Amino acid sequence: MQQTLIFSLIAGLVLSFSGIGNGQVPKGYIAAPDPDYDDFTWTLPSTASSVRLSLPTDIDNFLFNEYGGIGGYGLCAGGHIEGLDHVWIEFIPGTPARSWAPGTVMDIALNDQEYHIWIDYGDNLIGIHMEIMTPYVSVGQTVARGQEVGMGMSFNTNQTSGEMALIDLGRTDGNEAWGGGCYVSPFDYLRDADKQILVNAYKQNVIQPYQNDGTRVWGFEPQQPYLTNKLRLHDDNAGKLTGVWYLPASNWFFGYPNDILTIIEADNPYITGNIIKSQDWSGSRGDAWSLHGTCDVDYAFGKIVIYDEAATYYGIFVIDETGDRATLRIEYQEHSYPSGFSTNALIYTEREYYTYIPLAGDFDGDGKTDPALYQELSGRWSVMLSAGRYEIATTTLGGSGYNPIAKDFDGDGKADLGVYNETNGNWTISLSDSGYGVVTLSNFGGVGYVTVVGDYDGDGKADPAVYHEATGSWEVKVSGNSYASVALLNFGNAGYSALALDFDGDGQADPALYNTASGNWIVKLSGSDYTSTSITSFGGAGYLQVAGMFDGDNRADPALYNSSNGNWSVLLSDSNYLAANLAGFGGPDYTAMVGDYDGDGLVDPALYQESTSTWFVKLSASGYTTATATQ
Repeated sequence: MQQTLIFSLIAGLVLSFSGIGNGQVPKGYIAAPDPDYDDFTWTLPSTASSVRLSLPTDIDNFLFNEYGGIGGYGLCAGGHIEGLDHVWIEFIPGTPARSWAPGTVMDIALNDQEYHIWIDYGDNLIGIHMEIMTPYVSVGQTVARGQEVGMGMSFNTNQTSGEMALIDLGRTDGNEAWGGGCYVSPFDYLRDADKQILVNAYKQNVIQPYQNDGTRVWGFEPQQPYLTNKLRLHDDNAGKLTGVWYLPASNWFFGYPNDILTIIEADNPYITGNIIKSQDWSGSRGDAWSLHGTCDVDYAFGKIVIYDEAATYYGIFVIDETGDRATLRIEYQEHSYPSGFSTNALIYTEREYYTYIPLAGDFDGDGKTDPALYQELSGRWSVMLSAGRYEIATTTLGGSGYNPIAKDFDGDGKADLGVYNETNGNWTISLSDSGYGVVTLSNFGGVGYVTVVGDYDGDGKADPAVYHEATGSWEVKVSGNSYASVALLNFGNAGYSALALDFDGDGQADPALYNTASGNWIVKLSGSDYTSTSITSFGGAGYLQVAGMFDGDNRADPALYNSSNGNWSVLLSDSNYLAANLAGFGGPDYTAMVGDYDGDGLVDPALYQESTSTWFVKLSASGYTTATATQ
């Protein structure tokens, strides 16, 4: 899966390369619900693979009850209200997963506590068996159709998982897969006889009970009742609320506002009505600020009434379809409609289906920050190594529900790849000084805890650390003390984002908070026995903290980036915290990703543009001229 990419210097300023495409996916479907199977599966376009699949076990081994069933492709449910790019399948306990077609095992990747088995079926089709507890095959092995490849995980005594993803390298009408193509529904690729068997069983065991008395089998949602559901919800729904809406990734953190908002205006044989759901990107749900209910929409006046399980909200909204992706501006409150949009209004963007999370770290140890991307669904990393003429290195670590981390946990001067699961508090770290061997940390954090990794004890190694926003508690696993847990501090609460940087220059990370509403900063200085120092009214609504060592005095400088207008402001510690400003560098489609990209010891302002997959860096060593590169 490794690809090579070379930066070339143009006019001494601009970096560029050719190689991986920009990831943009043309809108519009080239496949459609298949009437031959009562629309439960979809037809295949001419660009689809010719390989046809078999069911992964006998249909009698599929569960259709309260313990397990099928979560169809595109289903917005559970921790995936953004829409499943794969499918949930549950078997009766002890049923092994079998290969859907003959092929060759490409990879077996450990993601936290589950294995993913990648199988190349040929003709552009790749299957991924997910939630595998015990693999029965090895990399490079040839497997036959129906051969046992592994035993799935069991989350209770009444089921065994058969979760599955499928990539078609010849298609571009879904969620882009790493290395090209897109994730597709495996049910659409079944051989005709197998497809009919599955559809008949699904109708008998899932649809019929719901029609009879409203019984819902596990995984069934009447607003998306099919084995293959439309994934790109807003396509063909211009001007409508139907869609999956994301806050800009740079604004994602635990707590209100909700990172993902999904609205489905359902009209099918099983239900007519509007469904609304929202949750944090981490997949945590049931939070007080999450939405789960129905809604009434008045398009003529741009109003919405949300009937949440906990309260009723009255809102106003505007949909803008003029850009590459639609945007939704919405504001809601209890008791009455807002009189107009205020600073409390939320601006969401239509979900993109080639989601990559930008990261920055010195992965090769040459003193320069390397641009990196992480694909959340697959757990694939792509790092542009500055020491290797920006050749791309790829690997797999993480996956759906895991937040990426790039810090030097082993103290060898290289950033290590890590992932953190906010649902269960599990960490997985690939250490560069041990050949990228994997170490794990369990149950450190969890729902409501965000990572604040830093070198708290000054030994040159990053320490795992978490911050609980609701209570303000900080916990650190200190590397210099055999990773014993230390309840470091208890400060902060809702409305503050946490960071850990060395603000006093003593070589130890200082716990710090930034209030996204008031613009107030609080720093606990390790060099002064964690006494507090504060900055008032530096930032506020619309400003994101991008602190770093911009002036080279070994002290982190408070810094801000305004994602609406691209304005930057830095309080320079070596100039008595006078402000230095940069105007118009960035905007709504950009994520700030500061780092020392030229190796001069100064942090450079930098951006990643999601829509074009392009990096922009103001290089301090070159008078802050702009270098660009498309990854």
